[in-house]
Amino acid sequence: MANPDLRPDSVWEDAFIAMLEAEGVAWPEPRIEVPLVTHRPALLPFCELDPRQFEVLVARMAKVVEGYREVRLYGVPGERQFGIDVAATNDGLCFTGYQCKRYRAFTADDLRSAVGEFVRKPPLQIQHLVVVVACSAESRHITDALLELRHQNSAFVLDLVDGAELSRRLLSHPKLVEEAFGAMVARAFCLSEGLATAAETASSQRIVHQSGTAQSGGTLFQIAGDYHNHGEVR
Repeated sequence: MANPDLRPDSVWEDAFIAMLEAEGVAWPEPRIEVPLVTHRPALLPFCELDPRQFEVLVARMAKVVEGYREVRLYGVPGERQFGIDVAATNDGLCFTGYQCKRYRAFTADDLRSAVGEFVRKPPLQIQHLVVVVACSAESRHITDALLELRHQNSAFVLDLVDGAELSRRLLSHPKLVEEAFGAMVARAFCLSEGLATAAETASSQRIVHQSGTAQSGGTLFQIAGDYHNHGEVR
């Protein structure tokens, strides 16, 4: 029997195929390799946003993902903000402050400077300061600086969220990703609906909310250009 793995020259191809068909041997179809694993982008392109858009995205994350009842942009461009770009609260008394750094590279000195700006004159009743960075902040020197600053500033809780962690928090929130980056990025980056439900369940178990109630007002605003009034995020 002819070997179906042999591909003849074009001159003999018709005769070869006829011989295979006469012997009941099918011509082998070309194999199409389909990758078993597809890779989702690890980081969202935060640095493609302008600074204000990045602040709004962090505010939306605080409201939708972290679950704060009231979230406000703290100040407008040009105002002195004392190291706070976004303020979030559940009771209107105790606040979490977010300082947003849309940096392409972030160092330990950048972290010290960010915290120092806040410490000089902390606004509101900030009990939790979160420095949010657009890029990766996995350097050992940054971790050492974070631990050092926590030791020096025991009056408030200090956390650092880099681009990788922020991306993970947005992974199961395609609406927020689409608002910031568009539908194409959201489809490429976010989890499918079933996986998103599981991720949201896991996420809700780690988020600790402040107690109490807060008054709300203002109007909705979104990154993709919608509306904002008095800085409140819904």
